[in-house]
Amino acid sequence: MNPKKHQGKVAVVTGASSGMGQEFANCLASEGANLVLASRHLAKETQQQIVDAGGKAIARTCDVTSAADVWNLADAVKSEFGRCDILINNAGIYPFQSFAEMSFDDWRKILSVDLDSLFLTCKAFVPLMQ
Repeated sequence: MNPKKHQGKVAVVTGASSGMGQEFANCLASEGANLVLASRHLAKETQQQIVDAGGKAIARTCDVTSAADVWNLADAVKSEFGRCDILINNAGIYPFQSFAEMSFDDWRKILSVDLDSLFLTCKAFVPLMQ
């Protein structure tokens, strides 16, 4: 196995401030990728972990349910790196309540973060990946 199989590639990870997003980012960085860390709250801890390990990472705030935020993120990636090689759509939510307690507004928010954001990020980043 090639430990640097993503050397020099540009990877964007949404939901990169914690959990699986943080793990994806650290794994890609360990394989040589340059990371763009996107999350609602600036992913400073993830960025610091990558930098401390000798990698390159920039952190940007992004609400993946906002088309404007996603396009601004894509513009920042284009300005900084000129392209995107890997897109990890990791942002996701689920409310800590039973389905019976869930309102339709709660349901719409879940779908916006977990589903609509995939369309928005792919629409913005596919041109940088072609």
